[in-house]
Amino acid sequence: MEPKHVVVGLHLTDRFQQATRVQSLLTEYGHQIKTRIGLHRTEELGTPQGVILLEIVGDDAGRVALVGKLREVPGVEVQEIVFEHC
Repeated sequence: MEPKHVVVGLHLTDRFQQATRVQSLLTEYGHQIKTRIGLHRTEELGTPQGVILLEIVGDDAGRVALVGKLREVPGVEVQEIVFEHC
């Protein structure tokens, strides 16, 4: 099977409350994160919402485990984009 290119998007509704748990998971699975981009609204200082984009490498089992744990964090929405044939 050809390698996949996977992007995982996280939307944090209250990043001040969720940041510690999310960061802990990103650290735990850091060996599978090739690229991480954090976005937040700059027009509002201290806005509670934020978006994190992750480029994932490695095996599917690790990705599935990370995504599953992220989905368990209250208020964190997770979306995946999987490009099968890159």
